[in-house]
Amino acid sequence: MLYYFSLLRKVSYNDNYVKQANKSGLPVDLFKKRLDDIQLYNMPKLHYGDKIGAKKYYFQDWFGIKNIKYIDSRYEPLFNEFENIKNDFIYRLNNIGILNNYIYKNNSIHFLLINESFEQITVNSTQIGFVIRDKSIFDRTMIANIQIKNINSINTKYVKKFNKVIDVYKHVKKEFCDYIMFGSDVQAGIKTIRDSAGPPDRIYSYLEALKDFCIYKRANKSIFSDDYILQSLGCICSYENKEVFNDEKAKIERTFDNGNNERELFDLHLKPNTFTVAEEQEKKERTVRIYISWSDLQKKIIVGWIGKHPYNPLNKS
Repeated sequence: MLYYFSLLRKVSYNDNYVKQANKSGLPVDLFKKRLDDIQLYNMPKLHYGDKIGAKKYYFQDWFGIKNIKYIDSRYEPLFNEFENIKNDFIYRLNNIGILNNYIYKNNSIHFLLINESFEQITVNSTQIGFVIRDKSIFDRTMIANIQIKNINSINTKYVKKFNKVIDVYKHVKKEFCDYIMFGSDVQAGIKTIRDSAGPPDRIYSYLEALKDFCIYKRANKSIFSDDYILQSLGCICSYENKEVFNDEKAKIERTFDNGNNERELFDLHLKPNTFTVAEEQEKKERTVRIYISWSDLQKKIIVGWIGKHPYNPLNKS
């Protein structure tokens, strides 16, 4: 039995993975899996390019949801075949409910993919409490409606979309212009990396996640930081170490045009791909960084840089 939690998008799966997941019964999040030959494109907390391993897919591990407790929890319709693993199944449903109600604030944003043909499951939990990123939350009642799709709807063939990073930039600039602004330094940044860096399809999936981030930010006043929201959308990302900005050269290399002919210091950045010095050897144009900033005034995400890793004073190598 395959449990599959996702936004309403298609994803490509290798046939062997489908067989493995079908037997494992482990949950998988679509935002964490843009797959090409079983390489993991969007996977926080894992080394880039890791192969699939069953324990990496326990749903609650991705979002830092801990200490879930409830007095009573029921779901409808009931599945007889889940009686032997009922507590585990309810625990997973509560994870989806927490994501939908408290992080994404949208009951339809994740759906469940199983062999059954029901349209949705409703989970009702009373006296539910949990911790997300060290924030304790308690609610007397949580009701979550979870949409369902049949397991046969998985698309198992991957078709490469882009061959060059510049093509990704041109496509996103045109198609996502209502959500994403690009500064004038972006094209120069793209020239500092290989055409195939990322690879380009992975960079596209990150920029696509920025569109979803923008939609979320417009609709919700979140208690969560921007990096956490982006991680929930499948992006490996972080803010800079504070010590980096003590170095003048590092600050200059992170100051980009903000799309309004203004120079701005960028901090939050996405990490589509990273290679160590040993892995790069003399070809350091494979590592990619995307520096971004949220404009509260324009309600858009600003991309200041897509290119090589800026100078890091903490890494003298």
